[in-house]
Amino acid sequence: MNILGVVILTIVGFVSAVCIFFVNKYLPKEAEHLRKAEEIANILPGMNCGACGQAGCFAYAQALAKDTSVIVKNPCMALMKNEDSVAKLEEKLGIKLASSGMSKCAIIRCNGKSDIVFDYKGIDTCKAAAQLAGGYKKCPFGCLGLGDCISVCPEGGISIDPEKNIAVVDHKKCIGCSLCAKECPNNLIEIVSLKTPQYLGCNYTSKKNIANRERCDVGCIHCRICEKTNPESLNWDEKKDMPRFIEKSTPAVESIKKCPKNIIIPLDLKMPVEIKEENNKK
Repeated sequence: MNILGVVILTIVGFVSAVCIFFVNKYLPKEAEHLRKAEEIANILPGMNCGACGQAGCFAYAQALAKDTSVIVKNPCMALMKNEDSVAKLEEKLGIKLASSGMSKCAIIRCNGKSDIVFDYKGIDTCKAAAQLAGGYKKCPFGCLGLGDCISVCPEGGISIDPEKNIAVVDHKKCIGCSLCAKECPNNLIEIVSLKTPQYLGCNYTSKKNIANRERCDVGCIHCRICEKTNPESLNWDEKKDMPRFIEKSTPAVESIKKCPKNIIIPLDLKMPVEIKEENNKK
């Protein structure tokens, strides 16, 4: 029994020594990783919005501490609009970020003016209203204006236009996080580059037409005037039979002027002021 006890104690001692060796060898590296993640987290906005695909800012910081390419694949859009924070993160990660190229914003492909076809009395959300015959507006592809997107916007950059009864985006506040796009049941919110000069304010899809649920008075009529006047600025979406304006293209000035429904909306903040004002007056 004494010999067996000695053998057992020897084995326990040996296993403990091995464990202590590996703990001493690897624990400092993990602690270093956690320290780096904590330093990165202090630079991040701390919104924990989840738009980056991680559970929160610290989880995102841990991912960056392990792999700096994460910020290129899934950039923190709230950070990208803060030049000081971008500079600090560049220094911490030892990389250079083209933050201007990553800047995005939400656009809403609806310009309102769709008639109400029935009095909706259900749950006050777009998701619920859309379940009932595609919504209570004549256009089944338009904004229902109940504000599901507002509830998830971390910057308070979305509001409801009281006259048009649709959601509108304040592009000075919008960080392009895409949370609103995920909430829209009609899929009319899109995240685009801030370098896209203009976009189409309509989401109506004629090939999926629903009987007695036509486009509104300002819906795209697929006349292709925009394609004829500024072909260099857009590609024609054959699936939706609508124009899709190209990122970093030239401003489609003639298209904005000649669109019969006035729904080509300037997004580029550098677009000539007179073009914006003329478009707004129509």
